[in-house]
Order: sequence, then structure tokens, then C-alpha cells
Amino acid sequence: MSWTEIVSWVGFVIGVIALALTVYAVYDARKMVRRALELQRNLSYTEALNQLVYDFVEQSAGSLEWTHLHKFVIFQRELEPTRTLDSSQLAATYEALWVANELVTKGMASWRPDIDVDKVRDELKKWQNEKNNARMKLIFGDVKAFSPRF
Repeated sequence: MSWTEIVSWVGFVIGVIALALTVYAVYDARKMVRRALELQRNLSYTEALNQLVYDFVEQSAGSLEWTHLHKFVIFQRELEPTRTLDSSQLAATYEALWVANELVTKGMASWRPDIDVDKVRDELKKWQNEKNNARMKLIFGDVKAFSPRF
């Protein structure tokens, strides 16, 4: 077997591998486009549903926020399928409270008179501790395994 035949066979094998990778890339891109279309369909359905629901009920102050939250949950479930509407609402509420607290702390806003500031700050501390504990578990595993044993 001469060098030219070896180079030809190597080129052929590389070409087949490149063709296989190209076919897989096209297949993967089609899957991604399909997921994007499904996501857009779900968002469109949510918008239609949220508009149609007001044929049956009167709109109140919190209902508009709920419709925005519903869209948020669709995106969040795409990334984290185990999330529920309640857990997403709780996370969004705590994030909103945190941003509000930051604005008040920096002097760019003030709390509404009906808000109990001490209770909000206690809830934010509790939430931050829960987030920190969850991060520590992700980093170190079960925290009890690293605590001293007496």
C-alpha cells in the first residue's frame, strides 16, 4: 500500500466523520428550533388564555402581575422542569422584595405606609439564609457531614 492510498483512506474516513457530524448538527438544530417553537406556542397560548379569562372574571390589581408571572413560569419550567407555579411565585416575590429593599436602602424609593418594614427585612434575612444553605449544599454536599462530631 502506497502513501497516496493511505492518505486517500484517511481522507475518506475524515470525510465520513465530517458528514456524520454535519447530519447530527442538523438534527440537533432541528430539535432546538422545535423546542423554540413549542416555547413560543406556549407563550401565545398563555397570552390568549389570560385575555380570555377576563370574559369570566373582573380584573383586579393583582391579576395583571399574575399574568406576567404565568409567562415567567413557562420560561422557568423550560430551564427547570420541576418548578411549580407556587415556587416560582415565591421566588419572584422574594426577588421583588430584595430589589425594593435595595432601592429603599440607597434612598431611591420609600416603603409604602402599609408595609411592615421589620417583617420584610426578617423575611429577606430568612430567604437569604435559605439561599446560602442551598448553595453550601451544592458546593460541599450535606453540611452535616462537615460539622464536628462530639
